Amino acid sequence: MASAFQYEQIQLLNQLIFKDEGVTTLTSHDGMPIFIKYQNLAEIGSLPVVAQTTHQYLQLLDGDVAITNDPYSGGTTLSNLYLCIGICSEQKKNRNVDLLIVKKVSLKPKIVLSENIDEEGLRIPPTPIYVNGKLNKDILSAMTQHPLAPNGFEDAVLKGLEDIKKLHNHFIKMNKVFDIEWSRSFLKEYFKDSNSAMKDFIGQIRNGEQNSEIELNDGSQLKLSLEVTEDKILFDFSGSDNSRSVHLTHSAALGGCIGALIALSDKKFPINQGIFQCIEIIAPEGSLVHAKYPSPVFFGMTDGVALIANLVLKAIGNLDKSKRYPLSGNSSCSFNLEFKDKYFYETLEPGSAASREKNGQDGLNIWQRNSLNPSIEEVERRYPLAIDSCSFRPNSGGDGKFIGGKGVVKTFIVKENCIFTWAITEPNEKPLGMMGGKDAQNADVYLIRKGKEKQNLAKLGRLELQPDDKIILQSAGGGGFGENIDEE
Repeated sequence: MASAFQYEQIQLLNQLIFKDEGVTTLTSHDGMPIFIKYQNLAEIGSLPVVAQTTHQYLQLLDGDVAITNDPYSGGTTLSNLYLCIGICSEQKKNRNVDLLIVKKVSLKPKIVLSENIDEEGLRIPPTPIYVNGKLNKDILSAMTQHPLAPNGFEDAVLKGLEDIKKLHNHFIKMNKVFDIEWSRSFLKEYFKDSNSAMKDFIGQIRNGEQNSEIELNDGSQLKLSLEVTEDKILFDFSGSDNSRSVHLTHSAALGGCIGALIALSDKKFPINQGIFQCIEIIAPEGSLVHAKYPSPVFFGMTDGVALIANLVLKAIGNLDKSKRYPLSGNSSCSFNLEFKDKYFYETLEPGSAASREKNGQDGLNIWQRNSLNPSIEEVERRYPLAIDSCSFRPNSGGDGKFIGGKGVVKTFIVKENCIFTWAITEPNEKPLGMMGGKDAQNADVYLIRKGKEKQNLAKLGRLELQPDDKIILQSAGGGGFGENIDEE
């Protein structure tokens, strides 16, 4: 049985092993999450599915590694590779595993407007890549030579393999020091603490039911029926449409729901199976929150999970006024510019919402823990681009006693012919202010062709640009909180 001391030992072990890691998770052999370190909300629900699906089909042995990026097997976007390694925590002759580690390897993302996920990039189902101490060079070569394989694919995989093998060895050594028994009964007891903490938090929310919905800018409806009981929350997305542009997997939608709850709490929860036990999600297959293959998922995994999280916050706030918070900007305002032999990708972060105690932060996406932020000098050195201006977007955050964070405004001038592809996925309503606070501004994209008037573009599209064409991108702000009372 897991004593309080043993619980603290697991917490300390995870901190020591994963402190300097990026996105990683430790699970039981059947995918029950023990520890999750994430960047995007989708990863909260998806990482354990990677472990579960991979081991279910491949039956990894100690030290064996599989690779996948398939969203329908637990991945997120195709530019994120996931390596899964088997761990035998005790010395056994049969090498049967009781634990799994999943580690993300990130490659440069790219927006592709498509109707089919296989057009978005190279899709890899769970595949053995390192078995019995040997690299499967034939499989790696076949993946690398695929016409949709991203630049730097082979080097990224090889580096990721070295890193996860070191992580495996480090875990084995540290586990000998801590002498933890990873039995199912032990884990069941371990999860009780987080389960109890989440139940206490849910108990602070008013019990009841609440229906909320939002309309996306493509006209589709995202609907949520929320039911809060003493120790459990049901998220029912029945009635949601099948969006024309936004598609999430069931596990990604679950991640959005859990991420929203974590954001509401003042406490830091260790994310594990104990928290998952308090959550139930109904996401009808074929709707935008439970896509069917071969629907493309890029926009769902980037902006779609933020839509889910914002809708959850909205529903909980409508049910319990003490939990009302303004909403942050949703879309990250992503785009890429494809030149003859290279492409540039960037995402402009929205402003975060104000809170009951302070203003929101400018250019901070609370639902995404990392972003690509190349310097202006680096961009202009590597690409035929000039960055004409870059600043926080004036008056984009909602006014109030506490002001919402500003979005970002950035202007690019292209110096060569290129293809401009962009995407803003957000509700038709603006990021809501709360308790008298004003709504924030939504995102916008503008085009100024040489010698012509400024043109406001649709929220999603693809255009050919010519030298001296100028594009202006403006990300959304965050909602304000409380009335702005004149103190004169």
